[in-house]
Amino acid sequence: MAWQPPYPARWTWPACDPELPARLRTLVTDGTSRRSPAASGGPVRRWLGSAAPRARRAVVSCWTTAGAALVGAFVTAVPALGVGTDVQAGFWVAFGAAGVTGLVLGRELSPERELAKRARHVIMPNQVDEPSRLLLARAQQAIDYVCNSGVSTAGLIDHAADEVTLQRHEWEIACALRDISALRDRFNAEAAASGRGEVTRAVLESQRRAIALAQDATQARVAALERYAAQVRAADTAHQDWQTAQRLAGQNDMYLQLVARTAADAHAVAELDGMITHATAAAEVLRDSLHRASQAAEVLTLPVPMAPVLAAERGQGQPG
Repeated sequence: MAWQPPYPARWTWPACDPELPARLRTLVTDGTSRRSPAASGGPVRRWLGSAAPRARRAVVSCWTTAGAALVGAFVTAVPALGVGTDVQAGFWVAFGAAGVTGLVLGRELSPERELAKRARHVIMPNQVDEPSRLLLARAQQAIDYVCNSGVSTAGLIDHAADEVTLQRHEWEIACALRDISALRDRFNAEAAASGRGEVTRAVLESQRRAIALAQDATQARVAALERYAAQVRAADTAHQDWQTAQRLAGQNDMYLQLVARTAADAHAVAELDGMITHATAAAEVLRDSLHRASQAAEVLTLPVPMAPVLAAERGQGQPG
């Protein structure tokens, strides 16, 4: 499966020659997805992070001298020290000279001017046409994914070697697309202004085919980068799966303890079954006792008492 970048062509960022110093690439990547810490600071921080070491040392030395001269000028202004005004004036002159020199050197040796002198080492998005910008965006997105992938940062693939190689591929693709864009614009202009003779049409057709062949070759190179990014993505997915499995496996002890408690549950079930048996037997005994008690508690059948008249008659009829 080919790698499909989510960004449209207008989001293409500048491409830099691998030979361009990294301190200058921070200026080129400012404001893009490749924004670096040095490029995200203030003007002074940007200057210190991007300037050449020799220029940085020279400017810092000038400003250090200016600071020391300023301190000396204020110290010699104290009357109790008894220092002459000539010494104080010398400090002020030294402060002014060092400060002006630092400003001039900071402007002349600025990284922006140095980068302007190396403009051929940077290809901006507006230097390629829309079809070429789309191809460049696809290549850059694939390269950025590989360089920032989990397997790359984890050291499972050679990050340093891959980054250098991929930067070279990006630069070569950008150079090819810049040339294709320039020739395509020139071809379109000449095709519109030229006549329609057979020879002219044949020449234009050969030139159009040359541009198409160059475009196809570059597109094939971009597709190869996308296939590589797709493989890295698959490796990333497998690596994340392995990490998740390792993290979950670390929780196995809790599940084993949970299963171990089922033995106690089985013992408790057996104990409860015994209690149920005893309770059943007790219930049977109780039912028998209640049955016998119900039989003993039946209502007594008493004789019917005789009427009083019948009793008196029976008494008179008996001999005295």
